[in-house]
Amino acid sequence: AQAYGGPPSRNGPGQVTKIFLGGLSLETTEDEVISHFGNYGTINDAVVMKDKMTGKPRGFGFVNFDDPTSVQRVMVDKDAHVLGGKLTEVKPAVPEEQLGGKGKGGGKGMGMVPFGGLMMGMKGGKGKGRFGPY
Repeated sequence: AQAYGGPPSRNGPGQVTKIFLGGLSLETTEDEVISHFGNYGTINDAVVMKDKMTGKPRGFGFVNFDDPTSVQRVMVDKDAHVLGGKLTEVKPAVPEEQLGGKGKGGGKGMGMVPFGGLMMGMKGGKGKGRFGPY
């Protein structure tokens, strides 16, 4: 599988073909991701993100499908994706332009960010301990 080597992640308005995988076991390989998510449709590419310095997995990745209906099927089973003995979080990967700004992510050419996970209206420095270094 190639990292970001496939076609664009959208087939048309509102048709996302890429998913974000969060909470991956550090032992999960790209082959395991392809084997599991290949049951939902044709995969253009899949990647398990790795630290540039150490080469160790970072616990998240992406799968880019050929067809947006594959993403819909993955989401219907969103509580059933266990890889490496660990429940994997899946979310549609929403293009940055739909989120209203340019991201500062480390993924070269990634162009996608997972949608969700943070509470709206978070005030008073909540989350600074976790996100302060970034």
